[in-house]
Amino acid sequence: MIIYLICRADRSTEGSPQKKENSMQSKLKVLVVLILFCAALPAHATIALSTSGQAQGINPGSLNVTLNSVPANSLIVAHITASAAPSTVTGIKDCTGSSACSGSSADTLTAGIACVQPNSNASGLTVCMYYVCSSSLSGTMTTTATFSGSLVETLEVESWTGVAATSCLDTTGTNASAGAASPSTATTSGNITSSNEVLIGAFIGGSTAPSVGSGFTIVQNGATFVFFSEYKLNPSSGSTATVTTAYTGSIAWSQTAEAFVPPATGTARHKILQAKKMNDPNYLFLRYLVRTSKFLGDYDSRRIY
Repeated sequence: MIIYLICRADRSTEGSPQKKENSMQSKLKVLVVLILFCAALPAHATIALSTSGQAQGINPGSLNVTLNSVPANSLIVAHITASAAPSTVTGIKDCTGSSACSGSSADTLTAGIACVQPNSNASGLTVCMYYVCSSSLSGTMTTTATFSGSLVETLEVESWTGVAATSCLDTTGTNASAGAASPSTATTSGNITSSNEVLIGAFIGGSTAPSVGSGFTIVQNGATFVFFSEYKLNPSSGSTATVTTAYTGSIAWSQTAEAFVPPATGTARHKILQAKKMNDPNYLFLRYLVRTSKFLGDYDSRRIY
């Protein structure tokens, strides 16, 4: 029916071959628009936590966290905490399999938040964050962090889907206190720039067990030393965002806030790539129309989608 209406809408095909070609391309462009934005093509997936884990040790030298069933192209977030002045993180990588990373076939995580601590004399609890937007690994994966120093250390690792493959970290924030009543807070330094982001927080504190802030969901809760991580989906865009953690008493603590963005959505190219990724039956037809009508404009119509 749609094709019939489009073809009936413009009968001005008489004349030169060039006019006929232009007319047909105009019809195809309209058809692509209708299919992409009126038909039920796959919507962008919501950011979701797929799996997480943690390891703790006293003067460990290194720690390993193995995650199973990690989806391809996942965001990997790692939090490292220390019970006093930060030891030096000498390396943090992801490797395939359940053994410690040997350095080959590995993703090296980027420092997203430098270690933060409550005391200027570097004698307080410490938390840091590392990440990789789109891991080249999947399935069973081990994250290895190596340290220099003698402390109680925690390595916590999270795997997320539905996050942008590049430039995924939107904004971060940190806060720390040498002794304050509940709750702890950390506010991002910049505004949340888009909808459907995920706001993640990591907390290390005294001996009192913490609990999630309003609207947050727990990820991991440490045992040997009090480590706590939580998240909130779709924080309000256009303003800063705050992670809160509740506890009792007055304790020293350090906390992070980090926001990650979903992929850009809404473009014809994005929808076609989503159709391909999700094995949508419309994919081949859409690719043909795009190549025929050169609908993408700025993109090379000869590119293989």
